[in-house]
Amino acid sequence: FGHFEHFAAREDHASLRQLADFVIDNFYPACRDAANPYQALLREVSLLTADMVAHWQAVGFCHGVMNTD
Repeated sequence: FGHFEHFAAREDHASLRQLADFVIDNFYPACRDAANPYQALLREVSLLTADMVAHWQAVGFCHGVMNTD
C-alpha cells in the first residue's frame, strides 16, 4: 500500500491514477470491467491482504507492521 499512500499524501492524483491503472492492467485486469475499477482494486487487494494476514495468524506469526501483536 505504500506507493499508493505516498502519492495520496502528496495529493499527486495523476501519479496515483497512473499507478492504479498499471496495477489493474498488469495484475487485476478483471477490475477494469467494474463500474468503478479503482474501488474494485481496493476491495480485491484488501480482501487478499486480510486473507494473507489471517493465514499468518493461523500459524502463530505476528508481523509488527500489520499491528497484529
